[in-house]
Amino acid sequence: MPPRPAVALPTLLARLRGCASAAHALQCHALLLTSGHLAASPLRLSNLLLLALASVPAPAHADAFFARLPEPAARDPFSWNTLIRVHAAGSPRRALLYLARMRQRGVAPDAYTFPAALKVCGCAPGCRVGFLVHADAVRRGLDGHLFTANALITFYCRIRDCRSGRKVFDEASGSVRDLVSWNSMVAGYVACGEMELAQKLFNEMPQRDAFSWATMIDGYGKQAGGVDHARDLFDQMPDRDLVCWNSMIDGYARHGRMDEAKTLFEEMPERNVISWSVVIDGYVKCGESREALQYFQSMLRCGVRPDRVAAVGAVTACAQLGALEQGRWLHSYLEKKKVLFDVVVQTAFIDMYMKCGRLDLAMSIFENMAEKSVVTWNVMIVGLGTHGYGLDAVRLFHRMETERAPMDDLSVLAVLTASTHAGLVSEGLEIFHRMKKDFGINPKVEHYGSLVDLLGRA
Repeated sequence: MPPRPAVALPTLLARLRGCASAAHALQCHALLLTSGHLAASPLRLSNLLLLALASVPAPAHADAFFARLPEPAARDPFSWNTLIRVHAAGSPRRALLYLARMRQRGVAPDAYTFPAALKVCGCAPGCRVGFLVHADAVRRGLDGHLFTANALITFYCRIRDCRSGRKVFDEASGSVRDLVSWNSMVAGYVACGEMELAQKLFNEMPQRDAFSWATMIDGYGKQAGGVDHARDLFDQMPDRDLVCWNSMIDGYARHGRMDEAKTLFEEMPERNVISWSVVIDGYVKCGESREALQYFQSMLRCGVRPDRVAAVGAVTACAQLGALEQGRWLHSYLEKKKVLFDVVVQTAFIDMYMKCGRLDLAMSIFENMAEKSVVTWNVMIVGLGTHGYGLDAVRLFHRMETERAPMDDLSVLAVLTASTHAGLVSEGLEIFHRMKKDFGINPKVEHYGSLVDLLGRA
């Protein structure tokens, strides 16, 4: 009689479904091997383990495990679909590579392959692979499947081809369409700025959920002159969720109607960090920095952990006020609390320190950054030029070139302006003449205006 496995299969299955980390999933893999369960049921358990690695997510481990899959798991569409999904968000190219390999190996896609593949194609606007996936789905008679039809609608709307998305929507029979189909098409129209078509389809919806309402409110809120339409919809809602409240407040804030945003904020039955961030960001953009900082402090007193938008809003408010001490306290607080301190937040601090005259602190952050965006470099160049360090600004621009950092038209404008203020005519002229040839940037009106100012210093 063979020895009984050390760990019962139901126990291992429960552990697999509850995996919270790659280490946990790998431990389950080891137990499946040593217990003999994997050899006894390779297809089912291999797929479950692959799904656990995908859910963690642990793409590298999922790849390694998939490469060692035995037959028949290696030819099971579920395994391939899982790999495509696990790479969809982080590595679209790798996901498409698995799709191509699936076809090369002769593994027939199923109704769940196409939604996973189309999600990848939708992440890369203009990806022609999506059209090939659509054609393959039609050829296999799977384009009428609910999940595939919804994925096609979303794909076309993401690449801003709402006409093709609507064609798929209209061709889907009533039994195939569900609430996701309607919401996807409405969201597509909204994303493309087609609010009249979105409203018409919204009015025809057989049923709506909170997402339907929030999509329309957000769309009108972002449209010039549309915030009152958004409020009409908001008032018509049978049940308002937090997303709709936040969308409505954001609509008011975008249009500078902060009194109405504040009133709505105070009426909210509950708030989250997005609610606070929207108000803080709105006050900053309206130039009402003191109010922004007051709301930031209130948020902290309520025990709400700041997100990137709230943090950048507070730092920007300090920069607008020239409130150096408050900015330094904020810097210390965010580092101490380990709040997200990414390139966007760090760049905001560089800008704040520059505007407060502390170039040393700005440079310290800049030099210690693990990564720098084009905005980071531009802020440093502008700051140096503004404070009379034109030559340092030019040197930083050339360092940007040497390190092959991303560069845009604002980078060139910043260094030209710095050259003008410092009287560095030859340096500025050299950079201007190299704009198109070496940097691939076409001069704009602002660059020619800066050139005129520069030549006026000659």
